[in-house]
Amino acid sequence: GSTNWYPDWEGSEDVCKNDGQQPAYMNTNPSQWMDTTQLSCCNKYYSWNSANCLAYGSSSSSTSAGTGKFYMNWVTSKCVQDCVGAAPCGGIAEFWDDLFDTRATCCATKGSWSEDCDTD
Repeated sequence: GSTNWYPDWEGSEDVCKNDGQQPAYMNTNPSQWMDTTQLSCCNKYYSWNSANCLAYGSSSSSTSAGTGKFYMNWVTSKCVQDCVGAAPCGGIAEFWDDLFDTRATCCATKGSWSEDCDTD
């Protein structure tokens, strides 16, 4: 199989793949379209959704994605868990999110101004 990662624009998942099924035009100019790591491909083509891109192929179950730690969701003003599923999960944290072992520590550090910080 191919060791190079390419942006899968044919699909709707916003992910990079290394299955060797890239379009022919990418093969003619691999230095422009393909990357040697999943991280560099995701950062280049899906930087706005890199956590989703990086999760591709890493696990057979989406529930095991994430660290289980807590981070501040600035939209909801709540500390949520780095996981996929029902609350307290708030989706996969971005690389820039500070992670905390407990929701209480997260709220004390990031959300002391928010009365709803520690609610689902």
